[in-house]
Amino acid sequence: MSVLLFVACDKQHSAVPSGPAYGHEEDFRKQIEGLRGIKAWDYKVREIQFSGDYEKALVTFSVSRSPGASPEVILEHQGFGRYTGTLYSTMNGAPEDGVDYKTNLIRIIVPSK
Repeated sequence: MSVLLFVACDKQHSAVPSGPAYGHEEDFRKQIEGLRGIKAWDYKVREIQFSGDYEKALVTFSVSRSPGASPEVILEHQGFGRYTGTLYSTMNGAPEDGVDYKTNLIRIIVPSK
């Protein structure tokens, strides 16, 4: 009698993350915080959560002008180390620099390994 065993591997639940942001979390955060629109809106990165495979990042912000607000954006890996997503403002009034941003296209480029 012989026994045949098949083992399937689920890419999303692999033990080792493989997305390009893995190991570059601090640089990822600094790039977001350095964006002109994020600064103009006076948003601060509160938390970044990566999916298990590091192909997506959920970025949650805090807003000093509106303490109860928690804007979020999902950035998705588009290939070539680039994550993109669009953040929409729910704030009223123009930011201090006079530029009336309603949306921010966020593009983060992670250095190649």
